[in-house]
Amino acid sequence: MPLPLSQTYALTLLRPDGRRWNELRYLSASTSTQPAADGSAIDLQLPPFSQSAPTHTTTNPRTSKRLMELTHLLHRTLLPTLFPLPPNSTVLLRLHVLSTDGSLLASLVNASTLALIDAGLPMRGILAAVTSGTFNADGDPLLDLNGEEENECAFLTVGTVGATRLPKGGENSGGYGDDDNDGEEEEEEEEEEEEGNKDRDVSLLVLENRCPVARLESLIAVGVDGCAQVRGILDGIVRRGAATAGGGMKR
Repeated sequence: MPLPLSQTYALTLLRPDGRRWNELRYLSASTSTQPAADGSAIDLQLPPFSQSAPTHTTTNPRTSKRLMELTHLLHRTLLPTLFPLPPNSTVLLRLHVLSTDGSLLASLVNASTLALIDAGLPMRGILAAVTSGTFNADGDPLLDLNGEEENECAFLTVGTVGATRLPKGGENSGGYGDDDNDGEEEEEEEEEEEEGNKDRDVSLLVLENRCPVARLESLIAVGVDGCAQVRGILDGIVRRGAATAGGGMKR
């Protein structure tokens, strides 16, 4: 009989898919996947060594209640991230879950963010979400839970809105240093750190089940850091999609 995940992790400090406590699963996504839509995206979050197969279930009252809950959460989370739209404007999001292996709400949020950006809607920042949880009150916080871990962990879903910036010396910089500007660069770095802390606004926090109060703060902190990692990945996906679209227009 296999050991519970909590005992296996305590012995090996490795999770079922080989990750450590603060590692994300492989995250890949594409934008402009549906030409008929103004904006579209497909979000793929795959474990390093296994992939869950698609599941087909019949609709029942419990499933319908869960769908209503997810719809309500997505509406309340995404709407504040959008700048005011013109009067009589309607934004319609259609989300299709092809397969799931945990972190369902987080995946829906990330896919919605990419689709909204792909549609050209002005947003206050990139909204990114991730899950974090723990096996027990004394256990390590775990980042980006899969379905197997969610069955045994107390976990929550965190979403934050933050702005991304060009690398130091961005596109308009020649990349050459200047000794006379060292003081100015240090001041700019301090200002960027302060702005980065302001940008990490928690816009989504859903406690999925009972969680030890003593571990709540650490779970939120790990989730916020995980959102920053996811945001960096989403930003790279958006930039690659924009570069591809720009290359197609030049042709």
